[in-house]
Amino acid sequence: MGAIESPTRIKLTVDQYYRIADAGVFPADARLELINGEIFEMSPIGTLDAGTVDRLAQALILALGRRAVVGIQRPVQVPAYSEPQPDLVLLPPRNDFYTSRHP
Repeated sequence: MGAIESPTRIKLTVDQYYRIADAGVFPADARLELINGEIFEMSPIGTLDAGTVDRLAQALILALGRRAVVGIQRPVQVPAYSEPQPDLVLLPPRNDFYTSRHP
């Protein structure tokens, strides 16, 4: 009997990840993030986490006004192989509020 080969991992780009998602491979309610080319299932957002994020977001919005866009659990594309969804992100202001593409 020959040696058992370990499986080969395939590193996905953000574009490939979206093509797979658009094909309906993932359940609609799946909480997934692409990190360094690998797909990770994220845990559900608990009430303490959600409330803390909302509290911080409100404080940042009041403090920063129009000087920043406060993003809550929104995708952020990191060149080619990652698209995390951080709980909170501060973004440079844009007139379209990033509706044309992810930051």
